[in-house]
Amino acid sequence: MSRPPKQPCVMVALWRTTGSPQAGGQRSAARTAGQGFTLVEMVISFTILSVVLTVVVPIAVGLFTQRTNVQNTFLATDTVVLASEELGTLFHDAVATCSPATTGTCTDANGELPFAAASDTSATFFANVGNANGPAEIVLTSNASTLSATEYLPTAGTCPVMGSLGGTCTYPANGKTVVSVHYLINTTGAQLTNNPPFSYVLAPGAASCPVTGLTYPLTTANIENLNAVCVDLLAQVPGGVATGYTSQEYLVAPSGGLAPGITNYNEAVG
Repeated sequence: MSRPPKQPCVMVALWRTTGSPQAGGQRSAARTAGQGFTLVEMVISFTILSVVLTVVVPIAVGLFTQRTNVQNTFLATDTVVLASEELGTLFHDAVATCSPATTGTCTDANGELPFAAASDTSATFFANVGNANGPAEIVLTSNASTLSATEYLPTAGTCPVMGSLGGTCTYPANGKTVVSVHYLINTTGAQLTNNPPFSYVLAPGAASCPVTGLTYPLTTANIENLNAVCVDLLAQVPGGVATGYTSQEYLVAPSGGLAPGITNYNEAVG
């Protein structure tokens, strides 16, 4: 029995398309992510950011401004308090240039009074600062916003010696600034009228600071009765609140033959 003849084998190749719906979706997502935000998303983001900044920036600026104002107010307070204390020390140490004498009496002509001049914004007086050559001359001056105290030490051998009534000390032209206070607002205008940096209590009697009714500069007759100095410093640093400090500085206790509140200097300590 014969076999049937072999039939030719037909190979059918089935070609599949590359990729799949899932893979195509991943590539589409990847392309979208790489492209960044859309224009609509950017507009929305910037709109939200602008609203937040509109609210936050004024608050932040206000906080920083308030902080600066508080700091400036404290600065002004510290300035006037420290200056008042330093001036008070000098006023407490005010002395006559007349030496403690064994005979005779101190008079205006030979240095009985410690104050050579006194006004509401300036003064010149003598103070015992511990210099062996004699009392220092203290000159207070002020301009529109600054008050300064300059110390002049006496030239050696020029002040009256123990037991001598005559003469006064000689002082050099150049001195040293020992007090300087800035940002004052009561050296001119209405503030000067109502709250002068300096006013003076005259003896007899007492007065509260500031003392009113005085005519400046003080006359020699008033200086002879000067018992205390009212120091009223009012300052305002730009951006801060006006702040002030008032003190009443009595001169030292009376000493024999001298005006109220005045004493001689001691050559042993100046």
